[in-house]
Amino acid sequence: MLSKIRFLNNNSLKIIAAIAMLIDHVGMILFSSVLIFRIIGRIAFPIFAFMIAEGARHTKNKLKYILTMGILGVVYQIPMMIFFKDFQWNVLVTFTLSLGLIYLLDWFKISFFDKNCKIIIKVVSFVLFVGATLSLYYFAGRIHFHYSYGFYGCMVAVFASAPSLNRTDAPEWLKKFDNIPVRLLCMSIPLMLYSLASSPYQWFCMLALPIILLYSGKKGKLNLKYFFYIFYPAHLVVLYGIAIIIISLVH
Repeated sequence: MLSKIRFLNNNSLKIIAAIAMLIDHVGMILFSSVLIFRIIGRIAFPIFAFMIAEGARHTKNKLKYILTMGILGVVYQIPMMIFFKDFQWNVLVTFTLSLGLIYLLDWFKISFFDKNCKIIIKVVSFVLFVGATLSLYYFAGRIHFHYSYGFYGCMVAVFASAPSLNRTDAPEWLKKFDNIPVRLLCMSIPLMLYSLASSPYQWFCMLALPIILLYSGKKGKLNLKYFFYIFYPAHLVVLYGIAIIIISLVH
């Protein structure tokens, strides 16, 4: 029955998230006292995190995907550090960390269900994933490596990817749990933990889940991949530019 109402494709979800992100940043930069902007904006991150998990699931070139995300995250951060003294790494860096953990988890899942894989490979892949996750949790803050949404935010995409078994030799009965409702249930865990550790209005991020439930799994006709990479820094530059003009006029 759910398949009949799933009408949002990849592009549609990203456009919804981009609009919500724009509204959020309009509120953050121009109307900081108007909470409704920030509330609407809460749905952006979970949708983008889910789509990162989808990208990791379907990409044919994992290295290109993670390098593109990481390099753009660093490039976009440079002007933020220089002009606005913002030393918290942006969300693209957060998603780069998510992708790294997703790929380690994928390696473990593939090796775990591969009957011909040696036990040492299974153990190494598990230890690397757990070790990388714990290191990010315990040591990032201690070395003053701060990134958007923090550890729990980073884990949203990882948990959304956890049930993905399409590239493994897992039994068919187990692959039946590889579906959107289960993925949403998984990603809701770090979302709730993040909301508990943040301000009360962060709980509105849970409103993204019923929207993602309408996802059809289809890509969409237009190739908007690079549009969203450009939109992220471009809209921030415009909004900060407007804020600077307003401040100069007032003073």
